[in-house]
Amino acid sequence: MEYNLNFFSIMIRLLFISFFFFISSDNFGLDLKYSFFKFLLTIILTLIRITLLGYLLSVLIIDYFILLIDTSRINNKNWWRSRDEPFITNASMINAAITWIVWYINLIVYAACLYMTVFFVFAGFVILMT
Repeated sequence: MEYNLNFFSIMIRLLFISFFFFISSDNFGLDLKYSFFKFLLTIILTLIRITLLGYLLSVLIIDYFILLIDTSRINNKNWWRSRDEPFITNASMINAAITWIVWYINLIVYAACLYMTVFFVFAGFVILMT
């Protein structure tokens, strides 16, 4: 249960951060009349983006690596498995092997999404600053 909560917590936070970066890329589409307010909104949104990027790099990636470690050690944490059972599932070895392969493919895809988000956020800052 704890593993699933950590997994969904990371994905929800990553989705929120990505969504905020995408919708705030052009100051939420606001075309303010006075340049001072436009500049002020840009500065505020840039500070929020820097804060979210710092959170992404300092907290979310660390949580993700902890999740990867938990994935490799999940058999040791499952209290319901018996000692003579080598995998989580008790249906068959093939079922367990396929399940593990799918889980690792999913984690690789999620890692790619995480790093693509970091890349696009960084690219957005570069475009914003030029």
